[in-house]
Parts: sequence; C-alpha cells; structure tokens
Amino acid sequence: LACSYRSGYKKIMKDEFDDHKEPEEIFQPLTGREYAELYEAEMGSFSEDIRFYLDQCGNCGKILELGCGEGRISRAFAAEGFSVTAIDLSLSMLRRAREKKCPGHNIHYICMDMTELAFSKGFDCILIPYNTLNLLRTMDSIHNCIKMCRALLNPKGRLLLQVHCFDSASFTENSGKTFQFRILPQPKGEAKKAKIIKETLRSYDSKKNELILEERYRIRPHGGTGIKRDLHHFLHLAACSAVQWEEILHAHSFTNIRLYSDYRKTSYLENPSSLLLIQAESAS
Repeated sequence: LACSYRSGYKKIMKDEFDDHKEPEEIFQPLTGREYAELYEAEMGSFSEDIRFYLDQCGNCGKILELGCGEGRISRAFAAEGFSVTAIDLSLSMLRRAREKKCPGHNIHYICMDMTELAFSKGFDCILIPYNTLNLLRTMDSIHNCIKMCRALLNPKGRLLLQVHCFDSASFTENSGKTFQFRILPQPKGEAKKAKIIKETLRSYDSKKNELILEERYRIRPHGGTGIKRDLHHFLHLAACSAVQWEEILHAHSFTNIRLYSDYRKTSYLENPSSLLLIQAESAS
C-alpha cells in the first residue's frame, strides 16, 4: 500500500492503531543489521528488474554486480548458470547474502567499495541495480566508478544500470518535498509478528544537487503488546537528469546506449519517470 497524501496516511494510522497510544515521535538510527532485515522485507520478493537484466545479458558468462545487497539479483543470475561476482560495502548485507547462497551456484561475495574496484580479470557484463550509482553523490565519484567499469569490461561487454532520474518539477509542485508510505511484510526471524509502516520523505538540496531521502520504519507489534519502535536513516542521491546520465556514459566511450522507462523495455520518451534503465556497451 502506497500513498502520497498525508491525509490518507493519518487515516490508516488511526484505523490501525487508534486503540493503542502512539509513542512520542522520536526516531532512533537504524543499525546495519536492522536495515538488512527491513530491506529484505521490502525487496526480497521483488523480481521485475531481474527479467530485464537477464534478457539484456544474452551470452554473457562472467557477471559483476555492484551493490549486491542481500544477493537477490546475484542468486537469480547464478541459478541461470552465470558466473557471478558480487560486491557490497555492508557486512550485514553480505552476511545475509552468504546465508542464502545455494550450493553449486557460482557466486563470489566480496566486501568492496565500488569506487575502488580491485579486479585483475574482465567481465562480460556489469550490473549496478536499484539506484546504487546515485548513492555515490558526487559527479567525480560517479565518473570514477564508470571509468573503472569501462576498464573492467571485456570487448563488447555490457553495462546495465538502474538509476534515479531526477525531475525538479515534482519538487516544485510539492513545495520542495514529497511524502510516501507503505506497509511492509514482516521480516523473517522476528520473535513476534508486527506491522511495519515505511515512510519515505524526499527533499532536494539545490546547492549540493542532491536528493535527500529519510526512510522511516514504524514497527508496531500486533495486539498492542511488545515494544513499539521508530527507526530511520538518511540516503543522499545524486540528482542527475536522463541527459546527464547519457553524457556520463558517452564521456567514457560507451556505445549503443539505450534508455528505457520501465522493466518492460519501453523506449525512453521525452519525460521519463524517476525510473531509468540504461544498457550500454564497451567498444571493441
């Protein structure tokens, strides 16, 4: 359930929790372990992007995924017979990924910074899914990452990206901020079932050209028993337009660049949504 209107959110909160007094609104910072659990609750069953990536990879053999999280995409590729190397900076995410690794599947998980890639061999395809590239924040860091990807790709290798495509108009219309919420499934491993409400507050810092996301998680045990918890963290995303993303790839000699506005491979139009999928090839 998602809603962009605070009035709708307030009604949900009243209907669900009116019988139980809500705690004072104080949000505690998420730990790495907690974020890994909540991320899996939200994204663990998501698969729309996987089909897109698999269709684009063709006869690629060796795959590198940057920002693999708990291994959702890497496991799907390994199950299809690809040789997968997957990196992430979060030890909590990598721990969960390794716990889910299937015997016989060729996946290597490594703790590594995507701006300091240290591989001696090339890859046929590099994936940077789910807005991970935006998290590098600065144009210098983004260019550095793309430059290293270009160097690591075999001739005619492919780079596949999902990036956030910034649209300043949406923030102008909403006084510089937007609000959204949804109810998440319960993460596995919790002692008691609870309802988890995720709120996402977005704002734009024009001086830094950053999109700032505050992700809030309200955990409410069923029946009014147990501890109610309010957790949050902040994400800072580079606010690049579709034109800027394309220019970055051209600057590093990528060719046959294709832009898609959704996972069904609908061609890029003049006014893309925030979702932008890109396929590019390295030169021979």
